[in-house]
Amino acid sequence: MEISHVLMPFQGTPDDEDALKAICRIVREFKAKLSLVCVVEVPLTHAMDDEEAPGLDGAEAIMERAEEIASNCGVQVVTDVLKDREAGRAIVEQAKALGVSHIFFVVSHPKRQRSTYLGHNTEYILKKAPCFVWVIRHPAHSPG
Repeated sequence: MEISHVLMPFQGTPDDEDALKAICRIVREFKAKLSLVCVVEVPLTHAMDDEEAPGLDGAEAIMERAEEIASNCGVQVVTDVLKDREAGRAIVEQAKALGVSHIFFVVSHPKRQRSTYLGHNTEYILKKAPCFVWVIRHPAHSPG
């Protein structure tokens, strides 16, 4: 399996940062391209072209942090901020547009759920992605 171009949704969490460092090692090893996106889910109460939509303010700073991490790992990266009603759809459409070979993304631990539920965005990506999908989940933290 050749890894030629990786797309990673990046929201700036500590788990995202740890995963990005590992992904940079993989990208370097395979001499692949790396594209990072921060998806801002625009609520129905705002127009899609609304520059005041919640989350847009911090998205550029999140991408700057991602660029810094990648640079420190010796990897060039292309970043983009996407707006959509559904993050999963935006990620799949970006994967198609870029022609990526892989999507790598982090899922968080469910809060107050006994079973593992991946969430609708993860489910959408797993069903609709035009490429390989690698899901990254960090180890569960033991309480207190």
